Amino acid sequence: MVEYSEKLARQVESYLKSQEWKYDFDTEDGVFRFGMNLENKMHSCKMNIVVGSAIITSYAVSHIGADADSMAQAANYLTRANYGLKLGNFELDVRDGEVRYKSALFCGDDVPALKVVERVVDVSFQMMQAYGDGLLSVIFSGADPAQEIAKIED
Repeated sequence: MVEYSEKLARQVESYLKSQEWKYDFDTEDGVFRFGMNLENKMHSCKMNIVVGSAIITSYAVSHIGADADSMAQAANYLTRANYGLKLGNFELDVRDGEVRYKSALFCGDDVPALKVVERVVDVSFQMMQAYGDGLLSVIFSGADPAQEIAKIED
């Protein structure tokens, strides 16, 4: 069992309910889980919102990961995507190829307003939406990571 703030968990839950999203909450680990539809070739991602004792962390997890053949190019793409990002970062698990976007909010003893919770949650899936097609092109078509990033950021 992980220690988490019940006040923060209630606020995250209030936000999720305000959006009328269906979710599961693991009371032992303090993790909210649900799916999010995307407007790209990925179509959807998994969302995990981890509530800690003073931090809320939002993860948008791709259903598609890198395999051994595409791992280096996926890492190249995600490193290029990460450069200059201010509200989080992409992560690549080199053990299994999982790709996710992480954003976090340090709350301390404060309970953030719902609008602030919304920002930390939304940025995760919005970044997966923005960069997802390029990631898929790199993984499945061997596209050049630099060119795919240029398509998004130019």
